[in-house]
Amino acid sequence: MAIEQLDPEKVKDNPYQPRTGYSPSKVAEIASSIEQNGLLATPLGRRHNGDVELAFGHVRKRAFIKLKKKNPKKRPTMPVDIREITDREMAVFALEENLKRSDITPIDLARSVTRYFEVFPDATETDLAKKLSMTQGNVSNMKRVMRLPTEILGKIDEGRIIFTMARGLLVFEGLKAPGKDSRYSKKQGGYVDIPKDAKWLMLDAIKRIAVLGKDERYDALPRSVDGMQKAIHKTVGHNFRPLGTGTNYPPRYGTDDILFDIDKTGCKSCESAIKTHPTKSQVCLWCTKEKCWEKHQKTHKDRAAAAAKKQMEDDILAKAAAAETERQAAKGISQEIPPAGEDIVAHIPEEEREKARERIKSLKKTHPDYPCLTCLSVGHCDGTGVYAVSGVGESEVLACKDHMGKADAKKVREKAILKVPPELEQLAREKAGSRAEVLDLNELRVGSYGGLKQGYVLLDDVMKIMEAPEECLETCAKGFHYAFDSRPRQSWEREKENKVCHVCTDPKCVARKKAAYTRALHAAGMTKKKAEAVAIKEAVTSTTTLDRPRLKVIIAALTIERHYYYSDDENAIKWFADRLKVSKKDAGNQFNQTDWGKLREKVLKHLDSVPEEELTKLVLQFAFSRLTYGGDVKEYKIKTTEALNWLGIGISLPKGD
Repeated sequence: MAIEQLDPEKVKDNPYQPRTGYSPSKVAEIASSIEQNGLLATPLGRRHNGDVELAFGHVRKRAFIKLKKKNPKKRPTMPVDIREITDREMAVFALEENLKRSDITPIDLARSVTRYFEVFPDATETDLAKKLSMTQGNVSNMKRVMRLPTEILGKIDEGRIIFTMARGLLVFEGLKAPGKDSRYSKKQGGYVDIPKDAKWLMLDAIKRIAVLGKDERYDALPRSVDGMQKAIHKTVGHNFRPLGTGTNYPPRYGTDDILFDIDKTGCKSCESAIKTHPTKSQVCLWCTKEKCWEKHQKTHKDRAAAAAKKQMEDDILAKAAAAETERQAAKGISQEIPPAGEDIVAHIPEEEREKARERIKSLKKTHPDYPCLTCLSVGHCDGTGVYAVSGVGESEVLACKDHMGKADAKKVREKAILKVPPELEQLAREKAGSRAEVLDLNELRVGSYGGLKQGYVLLDDVMKIMEAPEECLETCAKGFHYAFDSRPRQSWEREKENKVCHVCTDPKCVARKKAAYTRALHAAGMTKKKAEAVAIKEAVTSTTTLDRPRLKVIIAALTIERHYYYSDDENAIKWFADRLKVSKKDAGNQFNQTDWGKLREKVLKHLDSVPEEELTKLVLQFAFSRLTYGGDVKEYKIKTTEALNWLGIGISLPKGD
């Protein structure tokens, strides 16, 4: 170790020092300190290839150069502590010096770290982190950011974005969005198509960030890590296909919502899927392979449409088959084999099956392999089937040439199926009309609530409130359509994903059927209501005193729960005021609303003038009013049957109600 006085202008910088610019004010400050107080710490250096290279002390070197120029005679040299220093130690000294700088920027430090690993490829992130008193994660992040294109790193140097924001842009690394960006170029005198590569995507996200101090755009995002995450989310949303649904997945083409199930297709674990964060707590998934996404989308639509199409075809062919069966029957041809899916034995009369069981009962003990035990025609057999003995001794078994097992029955059934002549099938399709068309509900939906466009009605939603809905499902060929919903169901409805739906394109017919159904319900409700009112009137009219049954009715009325616009007490006061014809005049408050306290006092005062028998009837009538149904007439329910039975009075309803 030796301290040598050297010409500062001939001392070279550390070759591993990435820093190229030094603040003039900082150099002047150090020069002034040296002039007044002397040098407090001697710079460290080494001799290498005939030159002296600084390990650290680059600002002090420039301060000595400044002092030399100011007074060459007084400050011609600078002291340097010359030692044996390896290349690796020189690189670490450069990094440590940068870390101690007050004006060190993350990008400068990242450049130093990257340079270190370029020179020493065998070095590990963990070892360097220990030397710099950092975490391995910090070192790794610095290396990752330096993979960004030069133009993006320039945005960090310019201060357009900060270092921590740039890390998020690495999500675009290696990506290319579909389509091209067309921009006008003065140099080329026209529009130029720019590929949407990784650099383009990064710059697009940066454009969405507010410019420090001078951005007045209403949609500019804050210059922060959170703002960059939102900017990345928007850029991805405008250039890649969604792998989810909801408000955070804005469609690019109007109907760009995902329809297929990403769990079934394995998209969640696909290497082509990327994540974005519209908020800190939310995650959105996107596909970067457009052709793959479109393939899954088409497969889902085809699968959903196939179910509806199959039901439509089965419907049409069933009608053609029915016509063919009638034609065959007219020629004396019959078909006795039950249709597929039905139990053949179930078609055998019970008495026949009982006889068969009795016939084979005696043989079960001695012949466990008796063929009748597994024969589907056992009930049809007359007991005289041809049995033959096969083999000798222990291998002896019974066999019957008329035996029919499940496999045999299937063959017979398939053979017995009537084939529909092509000309008859064509005729059936021609007569099918609108039944031969399949619609996609997803293409018909409008609004956020998923209603159908004008002119379309989802029959499945209104079937229960229509008169004769079976006519729509079975015979209509004018407005009836089979349909499917290509939009995926919620997770709890996945089993309904390919459900076949029914749509009508004749809303007027649906309206007529709904109106007819409503009229029928209203009429039935009114019938019930009138019949109940007659019975209650009879009960009230026959009342002269409050006996035990009538007191029981009153207690039942007082102990039920009621739900009205008015509270129970207000409703009771109003009821008595109306029946007793008590005027509400002078019972209002300053807001011209009924003061229930004042009206109650008037009602109670009026009761003194009401005869006892009339008051008794009134109390019973009030009790029944509380027990009766207060909802829509179309859904009218008789709720006083039990109370009227206590009084020995029944409700007389027309037959059928």
